[in-house]
Amino acid sequence: MHPSFYFFFVLLLTSTTLCALNPQVNMMGLKVVGNQIRNQYNEQVKVIGMTRSGMEYACVQGKGASEGPLTLESVRTIMTWGVNTVRIPLNTNCWLGVNGANPGGQAYIQVVKDYVDLLTSCGLSVWLDLHWDGPTGKLATGQYPMPSKDYAVTFWRQVATMFASYSNVVFDLYNENFPCLNGYQGMTCTMPTCDGSNQVANTQAWLCWRDGGAACTGAPNSFTGMQTLVNTVRATGARNIIVLGGLHWAACLGPMMLTHMPADPLRQIVASYHPYKTHGCSTQSCWNNLIYPMVSSLPLVIGEFGQYDCGTEFIRQAMTWADQYGIGYIGYTWNTWACTAPAAITDYNGTPTVYGKGLKDHFLSVTTPRQMPSAYVCTGGVCGSPDPPMVQVPVGPVRIKSKATGKYLTVSSSKVLVASTSSQVTAAVFVVANVAGGVSIRSQASSQFVSSSTNADPLIASKAAASTWETFILIASSGGCFTIQAASNGKLVAVSSASSTAGQLKATASVSSTDSSVVFCLESLSPVPLGSVSLQSRVNNKYIVVSSSKVLQATATSSSSAATFVSATGSGGTTLNHQASNMFVCADNTGASPLIANRAAASTWESFTLVSQSANCFYILSKANNMLVAVSTAAATKDTLIANVSPSATLDSAVVFCLSSPGTVPVVPPASSTSGTGNIPSTSSGASIISTTGAASFTSTTGANRGCSVAVSHLLSSSWLSGGVTVTQWNALLTNSGSSSVSVVFSLPPTVQIWNVDLVSGTTNRYTLPAYQGSLQPGASYAFGYVAEGSTPLSATILTPAC
Repeated sequence: MHPSFYFFFVLLLTSTTLCALNPQVNMMGLKVVGNQIRNQYNEQVKVIGMTRSGMEYACVQGKGASEGPLTLESVRTIMTWGVNTVRIPLNTNCWLGVNGANPGGQAYIQVVKDYVDLLTSCGLSVWLDLHWDGPTGKLATGQYPMPSKDYAVTFWRQVATMFASYSNVVFDLYNENFPCLNGYQGMTCTMPTCDGSNQVANTQAWLCWRDGGAACTGAPNSFTGMQTLVNTVRATGARNIIVLGGLHWAACLGPMMLTHMPADPLRQIVASYHPYKTHGCSTQSCWNNLIYPMVSSLPLVIGEFGQYDCGTEFIRQAMTWADQYGIGYIGYTWNTWACTAPAAITDYNGTPTVYGKGLKDHFLSVTTPRQMPSAYVCTGGVCGSPDPPMVQVPVGPVRIKSKATGKYLTVSSSKVLVASTSSQVTAAVFVVANVAGGVSIRSQASSQFVSSSTNADPLIASKAAASTWETFILIASSGGCFTIQAASNGKLVAVSSASSTAGQLKATASVSSTDSSVVFCLESLSPVPLGSVSLQSRVNNKYIVVSSSKVLQATATSSSSAATFVSATGSGGTTLNHQASNMFVCADNTGASPLIANRAAASTWESFTLVSQSANCFYILSKANNMLVAVSTAAATKDTLIANVSPSATLDSAVVFCLSSPGTVPVVPPASSTSGTGNIPSTSSGASIISTTGAASFTSTTGANRGCSVAVSHLLSSSWLSGGVTVTQWNALLTNSGSSSVSVVFSLPPTVQIWNVDLVSGTTNRYTLPAYQGSLQPGASYAFGYVAEGSTPLSATILTPAC
């Protein structure tokens, strides 16, 4: 990977010229969303790239600033391999101009900047990689176990400041960490094991990796930890994606990396893995057990990989494995050394070595270079208009409001979308989901997808499936709102002002339009909690209890069995069953009398529609009379609940109720997890299902399923505010602690986003393991992840598995 000799230094070219050939995907506005890298149009991006070595070693070997041409033509040649990313290894000594590096300081920095400008002007993303570093006062001529105490912080402060405005530049904080190499630099800790078997050694090494300093046993004053470098980058105001490689020369990742992950206030971290055939985690079984589980928590990229024997079988196996999970990869290296180095080319015209041909052929099999749209103009790393803010596109149930009219969208009787109501209660609910090339928008009431149908007609919710006509691109606008671009014709959706079609939505506006009629604000909605819940009135903060006369009233100061209801779907809406009495809540006297829990069965009068008002809080609309439930202030019925408020009235806190699950698991720190049990009626097979909010398990003791035991634990990954609503990302782990293999099926309440599991056909909230995973073997675990509103994990229920 790191040759000791090289040949010559060549001319550099500063260029702001557009390349004729450009990547298949737009690489501007790169950001982390959940476990994906996305661009400014919210398209998922798969990194396919090459490392361009030279700037890490030439400047300390008397060979100039780099090796090989850094010209526009050379960049075009790299791009013919189908890459969208170039990784540039750098040297702290050369950047800072210390310890005799030549060129060093501003001369070296200008070469780096010119090349970054050239690459980004061609639409490529650039990974700036701190590759070579060293101890104070000594020229950095190779890899160092960790970033240095004296140079790395200053290096990243300057680099981040210079490239903070480049939204397609990524900061790879340190190429390959190998702390605790026995005896190196005075270290007394032990090298970790990739399989995590040496718990003590792994803990020491990961603490050194994250914290540096005193955490690096035996070398307390030598190294800077990843947390310090993350803090350094963010202190400059840079929002760029940060890349972190694992231990053992970035060949070992796994659960302990997640446990020791540095905190990033912007949640813009990508994990990097460097597989080589001869060291570390280099088999498919290891990839499945240690590397793949990372994907449920954050984006993963093979940030460097290769094969030293001039062959291709290892790199093909690695890329084929990565393709299954959408994991990107960056080959090593675009240089003309021997293929055992490993070098991918024999000359800078791009003639591949046998090894390089394996990379090129596979790259081109998964991506096709294309022409960049003519409107996409880049100069000096800045492309087109300023990048939109890093706004996460809401996924899941939403209300959509026109910024121009202040009206929410509804779906008319003819299925046309119209901006027509000021009421959250009567607004239509749509479900936004990620699809190839953008998002789909589906009416929750009819389950029909919104279609742009024909270019001139209004948008209509009438399609059973989503294709190009039903695909839209949400582009961040001001104030956390969006413009909606139809994939069918490239036009923006706008609210019509014509008298005959006033309020209707049509995909007819130019993409350059700045009119407010093309701007829409999406409000993410809380899913209706199912199962045991407590209801709390927003107007007086009292819990809803059932009185001795069975009337519902907002009078309790705390939750109890008397204040617990079972929420379920039924009778065309949501039913509430008083848990203590096992009676359904009824809008008695067609809503003219207080709500009462006295019905043994549920029909229309016992059915309600819960409409999200804010995080975990709802309006309760009675199906009996289409009126909202409110806490009464009348003397005769004070504090009782009555369905007597019109949805079109000015609404206040008297009609808002917040639902929570009794015994809710509190939010846990990132280093902890939650799990537990609670009783739910047993199934007919004799297997009991036990579950609590945020944790679930299945234990079978009798019958055909004897020996099955599956549990779910949840680990908080991150949390943030979206429109004033707390949103959390969770890493979940299914574990089979039984003695038999299990084909797992489980259910979850609605999520904002979920990944690494398959939706069971014909259901909306039942999931199973992907087909390639198959059954869960005894002692094995399987990781998935999800994003949900609220600060607590979702209540998972393991359904009877087949053993």
